[in-house]
Amino acid sequence: MVISDVVDGMSCVVNTNNNFFASDLVYGDTRPTTLSIKYISLLICFLLAFSCFIQSARHFVHANYLISTPSPSIPPKSVELAVIRGGDFWSVGLRALYFALNLLLWFFGPMPMFICSILMVLFLYYLDSNTMPLIEHEFDGSQVVRKVEERVSEIAMAIHMPSHQN
Repeated sequence: MVISDVVDGMSCVVNTNNNFFASDLVYGDTRPTTLSIKYISLLICFLLAFSCFIQSARHFVHANYLISTPSPSIPPKSVELAVIRGGDFWSVGLRALYFALNLLLWFFGPMPMFICSILMVLFLYYLDSNTMPLIEHEFDGSQVVRKVEERVSEIAMAIHMPSHQN
């Protein structure tokens, strides 16, 4: 008798939960065309993020080659441009992943997507408005230049001095 009461109570809870989760409030529109739009939107967002990360890696590798090239004819502006472009693509790729989280929650209904959108706007506002540098670094270039000049003059003197070897 007790077992039948427990089974009846559990079946009531299961039926209530099924009706709640089957409602439009939780899952929103579940027609096949809408689900197709959701899947395609999420796929496009992931493809955009992947493409941006690939472009970011390409620009960073290009900057690495420019930096490690021993030729002094490479202008620092081209290295700077490659690094900035790599950072821009990285930022767009991260933004695409952040947006993909909203699209992923869209599968669970309009309310989770709306809440995630509000939280994402606050999070991105915090990221964009945080102007405090991560590392406070002061670089004294005059000491480095002085050491390089001393070393170059030592090498030049060593090259111009005739060696007295027998």
